[in-house]
This record gives sequence, C-alpha cells and structure tokens, in this order.
Amino acid sequence: MRELGAMRSVALAAALCAVVFLGLVAFDFLGRFALDARWHEVWRMDELLAAMFTAALFLAFVYWRRLDSSEKSLRRGERAFRSVVDKAADAIVIHDLSGEILDANQSAWESLGYSREELVGRNVSEVEEGFDPEGFQRIWGLLLSGEQVTVDEIHKRKDGSTFPVESRLSLIEAEGERAVLSLARDVSESRKAMEEIRRSEARNRAVL
Repeated sequence: MRELGAMRSVALAAALCAVVFLGLVAFDFLGRFALDARWHEVWRMDELLAAMFTAALFLAFVYWRRLDSSEKSLRRGERAFRSVVDKAADAIVIHDLSGEILDANQSAWESLGYSREELVGRNVSEVEEGFDPEGFQRIWGLLLSGEQVTVDEIHKRKDGSTFPVESRLSLIEAEGERAVLSLARDVSESRKAMEEIRRSEARNRAVL
C-alpha cells in the first residue's frame, strides 16, 4: 500500500507538471505565430497563467480521485479476501524457508490456541509435535521441484495438547521471496471414526 501511495504522488506531480509545461508551450506558440495578436489585450500573461494553473489543478484533482478510488477498491478487495481466508475451515499458514510463520488465518491460530499476534513469528517446530528438520529439508526439495506434498502431522496447541492433521504443502511467492503455503485439516474425527470401524469389524470377526 505504501508503494501505491508513492506511485500516486509521483503520478500526480507528473500530471501537474505536464499540464503546466504544455500550457506554457502552447502560450508561447500562440504568442509567436497567431495571426490575430489582439487576444493579448484580452488575456494578460498573469491571467492566462492563473487560468492554466487552475485547469491543471482541476485535472490533477480528477486524476487523483481516480487513483484514490482504485486504492479504495484494492483495500476493499483485500479485506474481502482476508475475510474469506479467515473463514476457511482449513488452517492456513505461510512460513519461510527457516520455518518462521509469516501469516496465518483465523482457523490456524484458533485451532492452536494462540492469537494471531502470538502465532506469527513463531517457528513451525513450536507447533508441530516431533518436528523433523531433515524431513523438512526433504519436503523442501520436493517443493522446489514443483511438487505439492501431503503429509500427516501432529500439531501441538499452546497448552501442550496435540491433534492429528493432514497438511498439503506448496511453494508460493510471498513479497518476492519463496515461502511454503500449508493447508492443514484436523482429522481427529475421521481418525476416531476409522478406529471405531476397525473395532467394530474386529468384534464381528470374533463373534463369527
């Protein structure tokens, strides 16, 4: 957003300078080559410059309003996108190559028992039970080759309790740097259901 504001200021200044410069060139051209020079008696130099300056300010204001409208639309789009991401059922986490968490959605920080401010800046090793650095490097190699990776992990909450997740990992660009996008789904209920099915099947076999 800061870059957009800087670009808007530069564009506004450039538009203003261009309008004033072209006005001066046009005035000089007409003053030298107009057949009927009596218009000089109607428009003095100071009056003409004032009129051109007013027109330049008006055009610059119109241009600024268009840029401001574009910036507001961009902000609304960002807020809407953030709202959609936060309401996603899956926990979404972005972390860099060292494992430092750069951003996370609401499902992620709530499932882990943190606030967003507490979670961002932590390392993934702090929220993953039995974190394996060598395994992380192998996964990173697969991601660099363009693959998407699905892994079973155990996430650790702030209070120390754990729960199983299925994480889908992919490589993305975050502010010009490579990063890992992780979409983790809590599979506690599905694991319990599968375990109950296995127990039921085992009981049936014992009866038979």
